[in-house]
Amino acid sequence: NLQEIGITENFFALGGHSLLAVQLMAEIKKAEPFIQGITASGGECTLQIPFLTELFRRVKAETSLTCLVDTNGGVPLVGESGFLDLADGFMLDIKHIDDAIHRELTGTGNDIPLKNLELLLALDKLIEVRTVILPDLDMSETVKAITAITNGRCEYVQNPYRPHGVRPEGLKRHGF
Repeated sequence: NLQEIGITENFFALGGHSLLAVQLMAEIKKAEPFIQGITASGGECTLQIPFLTELFRRVKAETSLTCLVDTNGGVPLVGESGFLDLADGFMLDIKHIDDAIHRELTGTGNDIPLKNLELLLALDKLIEVRTVILPDLDMSETVKAITAITNGRCEYVQNPYRPHGVRPEGLKRHGF
């Protein structure tokens, strides 16, 4: 008897398994002698928390590798204790401390990334916070605020803006 699985249901909690996670584990095991860990990143990986939780669980059970997450912080991490317990650390992007400017830059507010920042600091899971320093925008308030929030508890990196891979409308906005 097959039951229909809705878009908001957790496939893994319903007893499913991921063939992709199994295949990925085979590749990770091949590379294990040459690496110290894996990092989930790209396309906002935290949109796939159930998959990452299963993958990290397998990595922890079958290898001695670390599991890191590179995120823009836009997905709430509160309530994801299984995932948070399995992840060894996070690298988090904070675009701007001002909500209106953050919204202009990303299309969303900064409330969730800032809540994730506080949560990850409290759990001692934050390895690094990054802010891109935009050439035509005063980023000093963001740098001051994030420096104060992190207070030396993790690395804070300010990266220069690079136009590589940026959409034409983004290039135009920043004078490129």
